[in-house]
Amino acid sequence: MELSQMQENGISIFNISYSDVEYQKNLNVIDEKKVLKRIWDKDGSLWKLDDILANESLGWLNLPEQAKLVSEISTAFSSGAYNKYEIVCLVGMGGSVLAAKAIIDFVDCDNSKVFVIKDSTLSVSIDRIQKMVKGRKTLFVIASKSGTTLETIMIYEHLKKLVDSDSQNYSDGHLFIAITDPDTSLNKIAYKEKFHQTFLGFVDVGGRYAALSYFGLLPSALMGCDTDSIVKAARNMKNQLESSEASKQNLAAIIASILGACAVNNIGKLTFITSQSLDAFGSWLEQLIAESIGKENIGIIPVVKEPFLDADSYLGGRTFIYFRYGRNNNETNDIHVKKLIDAKLPVLWIEVDEFALIGAQFFLWEFVMAILGALLKINPFDQPDVEKTKIGVNKILNNVGEELNLDYCSDLNVLQSNLSRIDHRSYVALLAFISEDDEQFKYLESLRKKIGDKYKLTTTLGIGPAYLHSTGQMYKGGLKPAYSIFFVDNGTSNLNQIKDYYKFNQITKAQVYSEIEVFKSLGVKSTCIDIAEDSKFTMIDLLESI
Repeated sequence: MELSQMQENGISIFNISYSDVEYQKNLNVIDEKKVLKRIWDKDGSLWKLDDILANESLGWLNLPEQAKLVSEISTAFSSGAYNKYEIVCLVGMGGSVLAAKAIIDFVDCDNSKVFVIKDSTLSVSIDRIQKMVKGRKTLFVIASKSGTTLETIMIYEHLKKLVDSDSQNYSDGHLFIAITDPDTSLNKIAYKEKFHQTFLGFVDVGGRYAALSYFGLLPSALMGCDTDSIVKAARNMKNQLESSEASKQNLAAIIASILGACAVNNIGKLTFITSQSLDAFGSWLEQLIAESIGKENIGIIPVVKEPFLDADSYLGGRTFIYFRYGRNNNETNDIHVKKLIDAKLPVLWIEVDEFALIGAQFFLWEFVMAILGALLKINPFDQPDVEKTKIGVNKILNNVGEELNLDYCSDLNVLQSNLSRIDHRSYVALLAFISEDDEQFKYLESLRKKIGDKYKLTTTLGIGPAYLHSTGQMYKGGLKPAYSIFFVDNGTSNLNQIKDYYKFNQITKAQVYSEIEVFKSLGVKSTCIDIAEDSKFTMIDLLESI
């Protein structure tokens, strides 16, 4: 089947016919090397893994069946605890929280409950969550697969101290539960601190592949989502893929072959356009692609939540993927995507008709990554470059008493100077250590649009510190940005004088400093801008300067 003729399985393909030779080549490789069968057999040689590592990495293949019991247990626990909480506060990073958010944002849930993710160690963000849960029954879900995630443990310790020290405002009715793997530090903390309950993950499932485990399903059940239907959709997708032995009839093989062709033909900036209900799914998929394929200086660059640009601004190897949910108002998206198609830009149009199908999409895209890794000769189950920043952060934090000062930009003209020199085939990484509730945050969209339309450059957006656990791998190990701009709002001086907030201020500084040092070692130029309330510049100043 040629790309120009494809329109089935809810996917329509436009304007990718010039990648047809590479696409057909990929399909042939999948058949000749028996890639599909070898994945089901957990044959690690596809990715140069030994049998032990393969078994430790491919447990997600079993999740559609295992998830039935996970869903039942999650639903039963949620029913029993229903009257004990008003707020579900999910504390975690990256793969520990993104799938749950994708489900809760997409699926009909219980609007009488408030759901909030705490994946930021910014002092302003910590202060806001503290005020939100004050006087309200809160179920704190502490999620970390490794059980050692620094930010997650820091936030938990702060919240636990708060609850224990102020019984009048916080302790009554608050519950802590944990989601982690067996025998982790968090598992031991939960036992020692007498958590209400601990839910154990599967050790042979990596964090970004854990959507159909407790990490994705338990918080969703707590918010009243129908997790049984999600699991059933995942099983149906697995059965469909397992029964389609020939690559040309296998949906995952088709998508992987297209993406592999895009990567080889330098049109690998995979730009997501999503219906509103699928925005969070886009963020989950962004991590899956970035961490799975963004290594060995090759891969695909997921571009998520970029504002619409003029059609002639999309230079430098774009491929668009439109996830369309029919029950949303898609008029604006439809008009824009049709303009892209008319401009002969490559587009994959994917229809998602029912809410439960998000379970099918989880499994489908995980399988796509396994195939794509084999085609590009990349191990899609590790994240070797994520540790680079962690090492730098730990080294700084271990130097107790040593004050760390960031080298903030003093002249915004440097932005225009640097942006004007970048080849449109590369991209710019905007890395914002800003609370998403912050007034300054909304200007990032305008900044991305201006950079896109004026300089014809692609921008990605990482929200710190959470992006360190998702797209951080791609920035350091995959196709690196030509330029990175850090935006830091570390709170007002008054807020940071509070002892408990000072440690959060320090970790933010350490993360930004370490990131810039890693980028420097990789030849990536960086500019760091302080945009706190009492700083020299605002986001409006930045917009005007470029």
